Order: sequence, then structure tokens, then C-alpha cells
Amino acid sequence: MTSYFPIALVTVAIVTFGIFFSSQSSFGQSELMTISTDKQTYTVGEFIVVTGKINLLLSEENDVRLMIFDPSGTIVSSSLIEVGREKEFHFTFNSGISKLDQNGVYLVQAIIQGLDESLAKTIFELTEVENDEAPGGTITVQNTAYKIPYTIWGSTLREVWADSSTNSLLFDIESDMGGGIFVSLPRSLIDATLRGEEIDFIVHGYGEKVTDLEKINDYKEIRTPTDRLLTIEYPAETSLIEISGTHIGSSSYAYSPPLPSHGTLSLKNTDYTITYNIVGGKIFDMVGFLNENYMLITIGSLTNGELDVTLPEEFNLPPFSEDGPFFVLVGGEEVEVEWQATERTLIIPFTEGTKEIAITNIFPRNGQDVPNWIKETAQWWNDGLITDEVYLKGIDYLLDMGILQV
Repeated sequence: MTSYFPIALVTVAIVTFGIFFSSQSSFGQSELMTISTDKQTYTVGEFIVVTGKINLLLSEENDVRLMIFDPSGTIVSSSLIEVGREKEFHFTFNSGISKLDQNGVYLVQAIIQGLDESLAKTIFELTEVENDEAPGGTITVQNTAYKIPYTIWGSTLREVWADSSTNSLLFDIESDMGGGIFVSLPRSLIDATLRGEEIDFIVHGYGEKVTDLEKINDYKEIRTPTDRLLTIEYPAETSLIEISGTHIGSSSYAYSPPLPSHGTLSLKNTDYTITYNIVGGKIFDMVGFLNENYMLITIGSLTNGELDVTLPEEFNLPPFSEDGPFFVLVGGEEVEVEWQATERTLIIPFTEGTKEIAITNIFPRNGQDVPNWIKETAQWWNDGLITDEVYLKGIDYLLDMGILQV
């Protein structure tokens, strides 16, 4: 009989839905523990926050088993929560990414492990459940060890970055028609306080049609002792959401935003201008090293992709320049590239996880007897970054140019 108790209870809850919700605070509570939800009714995709309080503290640490039953009486969630001397606990989950796939009344039960008389219950209603699972899940916050849960609609979430220099989180999104996002942020990751009191986050949105970050004032927030849960809606063509607080996790570091996927920029440390286009990744930096005669491109890649680089007219042309053998290193390994002579464009393939691309011997010769690229190539060969064949090309060049005599 005991095993069927949840089904019977939920059936009664559905029939007498209005009665239970009119007195939810007293429904199913025990003298030892009480639980409640932050709202009575939710729609799919919303965060549900369950708050509990142990009225009689049995020890410094108490384990509480929290279970959620769907309208058919099936357990859809079971979690063990450690409760300390503060006597309170909070459990947050996203209805859009949990096993909540039915409209109706859900039962929440909590019990102190080993103490049956501590059983406490509450209920909530879920509406507008769709057949398809709401897009979302968890995503890693770059620059940190955190993963955060989210649900997004009308858009695609590509990456999340933490920036310790501005105490901000940056959400890289793609939104043609506009949309919104639910996100649960641990206070240990980001928070906003002033003289010990909670204050609002500052939220900005950025899109291709605007030149500055636009403040988003109309966002919703739920606060718990451990998390801050935000619902943010934004207009069409928004590409970046910034959430700024007063402090951020100590494990994060300054964030350098990526460059646009295509365009023209000044090559750092030089007077040259480079035109580029990248697919399947992002460019963070381009630096030229004139003495060593190579340029270094820092990228981020979550999949295989391609980088097109158009070289200035002053640059040496592949596949062989007067300053030595031309080659490209992707992640420290030489790769074959396509050279489109008419457009003066290199087409460089890269793989998932690539962080650096080096293009060697492209700057005009600087007049030194022994080019610096030879010294650099020798170091790469000594470090095992290039093959013997590539290194020998450099030796052959010295012989051909008469710089090295045998």
C-alpha cells in the first residue's frame, strides 16, 4: 500500500487543486520540517525553486532526500541534500530540461534520512508542456571550472565567458528573430552586493545594428542563498549578452573578446593590414614578428574549420619566397594549404581545439646575412615542433643562396 501512496496523493491533488493551492503553506508539512516552492504555477522552461527548513536540528549535518513525482505518480527527480547548521536548504531545477513532460500537478516530498515522521510535502502545477524538449542543458563557463544550467528560446547559445576584469559574464548568442534565456548563476561564480546587501545585476545586450551595449532593464530574477536565477529577453539580431556584478569567481581571468568572423585589421607590431575570413572558429589576435619573419594567429575552435588570409602585395608569395621555404603550422604541425594567387589568399584548414596558426617567411627580407627565420625554425625543430623534412628545407635554402658553404 505504501508504494502506491504518491499516485493516490497526486490524484487527490489534481481533483482538489484549488483547495490545496489556497492553503499551500500548510499542505503536508510536519513539525520537524516544512517545504515550499517559490510559485504555485510554472510554464515549461521556468526554474523551480524548492525551499525547505528543518525546525529541529538533530546534528550539525542532516541529509534530506527530496523527491518529485509527476501527475502519474512517477518519480522524475530524487536528490540527497546536505543541510548544515543554518537549517535551510534550496533545490533549483529547470522544468524545460528535467523529466517534466506532462501538464498537471506535481508532488514534492522531502524527508530527513532515517526519520519517517519528518516527511513534508508541497505541490506545484506545470502548464503549456510541449512535446519537444526545450532547448537547453548545461554549458561550461570559459575561463572557469563552472558549468551552468540554462534554457533558451528563439536563439542559440554558443559560448559563455567569464571576465574578471569587469566582473561580468558574456553570453555569445545567435538570435535572428529575438528571444530569451533562463540561466542559473551560482553566487560563487558571480554576485552583486553593496555593503553586504544584495543589488541588481547590470545587464546589457549587443547587436550588429548598434555600436554600443544597450542596457536591458526589464529582466526577471529569483534569488536564493546559493544562486541567482535570471530570465532575460532580448530583441532580434542580438549577438552578446553581458551580465555585470560586483565580483566574480577567483578562478576566472580577463576576457579578450573575439574579432568579427571576417574583416580587415592591422597586424600588430607591423605596418601591414590583413584581410581575413574564418569559418568554424573565432580569431582573438594576429601578431607579426618581423625579425623572426612569421605571423601568429590566435584562434578558438569548437569544430573543424577554415581560415582565409589575404596577404598584402608587399608580402612574399607561396610556395617559396626569397627569404626561405614558406610553410604554415597549425597547432605546431605543418599542414598543406591552398594558395589562390589571383586573390593572394591562403586557405588554411584547422581542426577542433586548434589555438594557434603560424605563417612563416612572408615578410620582405630584412637584409641580414642569416635570416632570423632560420634561427626560429632551428628552435622549432629542436623542440620537436616541425619535421626533419621541413627543417632541411631551410638548410637547402641557405645552400642555394650561398649563405651556407659546404
